[in-house]
Amino acid sequence: MNPHLHSFKQFLLSHSPDVENFWTDIAEICEIKHLKQGESLLRKGQKCNYFYFRESGIMRAFDIEDNGNERTRVLFTKQRLFTNYESYEFDEISNLNIVSINESVIICIRKDQYVKLLYKHPEFSMLMIRLLMMTITRILQRRYKLDILKPYDRYLLLKNYIPQVFNDVPQKYLASYLNITTVSLSRMNKRYIEELKENK
Repeated sequence: MNPHLHSFKQFLLSHSPDVENFWTDIAEICEIKHLKQGESLLRKGQKCNYFYFRESGIMRAFDIEDNGNERTRVLFTKQRLFTNYESYEFDEISNLNIVSINESVIICIRKDQYVKLLYKHPEFSMLMIRLLMMTITRILQRRYKLDILKPYDRYLLLKNYIPQVFNDVPQKYLASYLNITTVSLSRMNKRYIEELKENK
């Protein structure tokens, strides 16, 4: 078995042992995409016709604000399912760009094949509904916290949840995600290091 598909299988099995019963059908419709740094998975103006599983690497979803600046909305850093839900569900053009921050491996499942599989295996349908609800809930909860918290508290939230991004993601993208300037982010990094020293 392709090692990338093995990771996907283990992810699904961790949520439902029933996956073993229809894994062969899932594997048959999976496409493996290797993205270079900065390569687009989805561009604004396209329709999203795929579900994705981030096997490795870091992906960034962003839009362009009225002032012309990019605003990072989501960082995909963990093994999980994702898509542009509005574009996928309502057959609308995407208002987001999804781009790889570093070399990434993404498993793609085309919409028409995915729908056929849902009808063929009702257990798979229930699993996917549960996983998608979990993903959407987590994104909305984190986005809500980032919107209401003070800047340094937003920084700490990100530090606690996905600390690796501070090493792997360019500062300008982190600042955009936290809705602060790169200068403010640099000051917060220094403050955080000083607080660590004080608490030793």
